[in-house]
Amino acid sequence: MTINFDYTLLQWFGIYTLPGLAYVTYNIIKLYRERNSQFVNDMLLAIHNKTSTQKRIEDSIAYGAASICILVAWPAVIVWWFMQKRDEPDAIDDEDENDFTCNMGNLVSEITPIEAEVFNQVHDPLGKVPNLPFGHLNKAWGRLLAEMTEPADQLWSFFIPKDTHIGLYRSVSGDVRGYAIVRKGKIVGELVVESD
Repeated sequence: MTINFDYTLLQWFGIYTLPGLAYVTYNIIKLYRERNSQFVNDMLLAIHNKTSTQKRIEDSIAYGAASICILVAWPAVIVWWFMQKRDEPDAIDDEDENDFTCNMGNLVSEITPIEAEVFNQVHDPLGKVPNLPFGHLNKAWGRLLAEMTEPADQLWSFFIPKDTHIGLYRSVSGDVRGYAIVRKGKIVGELVVESD
């Protein structure tokens, strides 16, 4: 008596898991290339009070479980990956917006670059500061103007009063003045010219 096993189901399962296997292989290679140096690994082991054998076992279990999940549920992983990529530009915009000292509430008035240069022209009788708009900050001013790449970009002056909270953990200890580039309702560049 011979048992005939139908390999069709096994073949379809193999074909189904191929993209997951490719993804797992790609990530293993990526992890291998981005691995920490031996010094960093030794420091992490010392901080977490774990032996290297214990860490290897934990990593093997975690990577093994993740690999099995990806092999079986790779379509869900692809959908998740595309959703992450779609939301990534918004996250980058939010991060960039928080990097600036001023925010939209600190803007005072729109100004032209020529008006800003006239207002900030430096005349040092001792010759210690170049007689240029913004003095020592003239190169920074030029870099700020170079960021005005779109026709709708606007240059605004800003003022931040003393003890104003900026960001999550900082506050200014004195008055801050400067100029900011506004593009489509968001600050995309700034130059602080006066800070107490």
